Amino acid sequence: MPDLSIHSAIAELVRTLSDKEAFGAVAYSPDGRWIAGAAGRFIRLWDGRTGKFRATLPDHEKPVTVLAFSHDSSLLAAAGTSGMDVWIWNVEHAEPVLLIPDALDGCVVHALAFHPQGRLLAVGGVDWMATGGSDGAISFWDIHERCEVATFGGGTTALAFRAAGDRLASATLDRTVILWDAQTQDPLGELDGHDAAVHCVAFSPDGRLVASGSDDRTVRVWDVDNGEEVSMRELDSQVKSLCFAPDGRALFTGNGNTTCYRVGV
Repeated sequence: MPDLSIHSAIAELVRTLSDKEAFGAVAYSPDGRWIAGAAGRFIRLWDGRTGKFRATLPDHEKPVTVLAFSHDSSLLAAAGTSGMDVWIWNVEHAEPVLLIPDALDGCVVHALAFHPQGRLLAVGGVDWMATGGSDGAISFWDIHERCEVATFGGGTTALAFRAAGDRLASATLDRTVILWDAQTQDPLGELDGHDAAVHCVAFSPDGRLVASGSDDRTVRVWDVDNGEEVSMRELDSQVKSLCFAPDGRALFTGNGNTTCYRVGV
């Protein structure tokens, strides 16, 4: 069973990336070659190993607040919570390869996640003006065919694929996490336990666990197969982002009070 204890450690600053604009989102490519930072309507690219500035992607119509690299690190998807469009960029050449206008049929975009096989992009968002019925949606877009291939009901603020590509986790607007069959789009279970908005979800590298972080200042870890909560850790701040370490033995959280914790698993 996971042991969600906070490990004390000395973190050494390696380098600082700065911009005249505040960063709305930052993403590290899976191969370590790239760091992408969204600064207002622009996206900056740096060398992930040296920190050297590489390129600025042309400005978007709206501020960018969501970034996601494909698993082979060749593509970068970008969107913003004040807009409905999704841009997909070729990272090496700093060129756009696809624009998906109004990707969620009237919903603003809050989450992006590439399928591990790279062909599909999951786009999730919220219809804040909805007065009844669905409060948002999740769509799968086929990058090669340039078309929408599946739609899931319900608004979401966070998405994550399991490494095998067979499961999708989504944070709902009802303080829960839903596990989906990525092929059939059927819900497989709802993980209920948080007392406030859920902002982030992540699968462990081996796919056995899924973690969620919330404004209720907790990190919760769930068993993917049976949906049971196997551990919970209370922090001193809202949890806005999280990810598993590559060996699956720890979680790293980005917190509302600008701290970052390493939480043992």
